[in-house]
Amino acid sequence: MSADGNRSTKADELAYIRDNEWDPGEFEYRIERLQIYRGQSAIVDGTGIATNYTYKSSNVPIKDSGECRALSSHVSGVDDRSEDGA
Repeated sequence: MSADGNRSTKADELAYIRDNEWDPGEFEYRIERLQIYRGQSAIVDGTGIATNYTYKSSNVPIKDSGECRALSSHVSGVDDRSEDGA
């Protein structure tokens, strides 16, 4: 969901990834909360710190047929730290 409340589809997100290069420069993700539930699901949240921006995220991975997959992911609080602010 965007900052203005619009939802995106999986196809929208995949098209964005395909059409936009991601170059965070230096990157670190600091896990600030990790709770695992019966070995089948978890809540993971933390802070992403890159050269030009920081953000908060929360993720809910689940185990599905022995594989881990994302059930939910949310990013907020993006802080642009680049010189041009773009």
